[in-house]
Amino acid sequence: DSQNQILNPGEEIKKICDIYDIKIIDDSVRDFKLGNKFNPLTIYLLNKKVIKTKYILLAAGAIGTPKILSKSKILKEKILTIKDHAMYRIPLFRPLEIIKFLIKIFFKKKKRKINTLSSLKQAFKVKVGKRTFFLGLYSLSTEKIKLQFLLRILIDYEIIIFSQIYVGNEEKEYSCNISIDSKEKKSKVKNKNHLRLKEWKSVLTFFFKNNMIPIPYIYKLPFGSSYHYFGTLISSINQINAVQKDKKRIFIVDNCVLNNIGCEPSSYKVIENTLYETEKFLNIVKLRND
Repeated sequence: DSQNQILNPGEEIKKICDIYDIKIIDDSVRDFKLGNKFNPLTIYLLNKKVIKTKYILLAAGAIGTPKILSKSKILKEKILTIKDHAMYRIPLFRPLEIIKFLIKIFFKKKKRKINTLSSLKQAFKVKVGKRTFFLGLYSLSTEKIKLQFLLRILIDYEIIIFSQIYVGNEEKEYSCNISIDSKEKKSKVKNKNHLRLKEWKSVLTFFFKNNMIPIPYIYKLPFGSSYHYFGTLISSINQINAVQKDKKRIFIVDNCVLNNIGCEPSSYKVIENTLYETEKFLNIVKLRND
């Protein structure tokens, strides 16, 4: 189980800024103006304030970053390819947990409450043939949703849990073309990555061996349900760099420049990539200042 504490990025950034006396401006960016190599970049905020700076590190997400670049007339493309991995959500019934529940009732034992940061309890990486998929087991929280008494008991005592499965893109790229213009809502998913019969057999065997029975449900979720978007600027990064000519001042450090995330949740790879790209930025700045 997860611990009660986790690194809070916002708080850690504030601590670093306090140490180095860096001012934080808590507002959203509308766009920015590149200017020439002798003038600083000009950032325009939604509250109409203006900031002058030498460099910009963009990390507004797979959709937010391209939008800022488009409004700033840096990104020319209006149609982007956004990537994801296919996702399934499977509710599970665990009959053996009913026996544990009845024992607690009979012996008047209180339910031991474990404070966890995430609802993820266990995770497995499974390979079937050439493809891999992530299988996670999650508990549900009844504190934020209204449920009938019986259903609340089943969930609170983890008689009902759910599994989430993310399918890897080893063979087919699971992607979708989107328009930067928010008014355009039509999109077409490429290569709908479904679990195959052999993979379903592996998943169901795992569930039954561990005394878990899938509850009938619409298991396959629409594109984007995982929120693990990535790769929107892979094909545009050279054009973005070309606009800056001989002095690179725009550095994209988020999931827009990730080419692959595998089958696992993307958080670790996004953080790892951000650290890598930020280190490259710091090295460039250091060389320019020497």
